[in-house]
This record gives sequence, C-alpha cells and structure tokens, in this order.
Amino acid sequence: MSEIVEIEIKPWSKLTVHEVLQTDFKQLIRSQALGQPVGGQAPPLNWVNGIAFRSSPFPLTDPVVNEMLLGRLHWAAVEFALCPEYKSSIEVEGLRVTVPFNNVSHNKIFVSMAERLKTLAQGK
Repeated sequence: MSEIVEIEIKPWSKLTVHEVLQTDFKQLIRSQALGQPVGGQAPPLNWVNGIAFRSSPFPLTDPVVNEMLLGRLHWAAVEFALCPEYKSSIEVEGLRVTVPFNNVSHNKIFVSMAERLKTLAQGK
C-alpha cells in the first residue's frame, strides 16, 4: 500500500538585489566573452522584455539558505544593459566567441525585475 505524499509548490516571495550595475550592451557581451578560447562559447546571459542581464548570487551559507527556505532570494549584484530585441546568440567581434542568451520572459520574478531595471535606466 503506497502512502500519499503531500507536494507543495511554494514560489519565491521576494528577490533582493544588493547592487545594480547598468552598462552598455556591447560591453556586457564583451565582458561575458572574456577568457573564452577563440571560437568558443561563453556562459549564457539572460534576456527578458528588453533587458539583458547576469546575476551574481551569494554563496550558499547557512544564513542565505535560511532566507531561501523562507522564500526570499538574495543576489549580490545584477549587471544589465538595455537590449530591445531578443537574439538566441551573438558573436563577439574580434574575439570570435559566441555569447548565447536564455529567454527568461516566462519567469515572473525576472519579468518584475526587468520592469524595475527599466525604471532605473530611465532615471539615469
């Protein structure tokens, strides 16, 4: 006889970004490609609703994990650039390195964050 297992899906309730860095789009992809071999592929950047970004999480220390268990994410930083059009990848001129993009427009957290970053970009 099998027992019924309770399954709980509990979305994140909060994302706190401790540092936000806006940069030029070309600079963002060039910095993502640095250190990659010629003809290689860099780690992907994320794209959502006109924003290309990468995030820097905190190490998974006890306090960070405790916050996560409470539904709260903390990122050390987000570096972003305005990028109105989604492309699956871009080859960086001169380096011959491909930078792929993940379209994360389906993620509610990233959609909300992109709207906040656009507001910050307009204030610059």
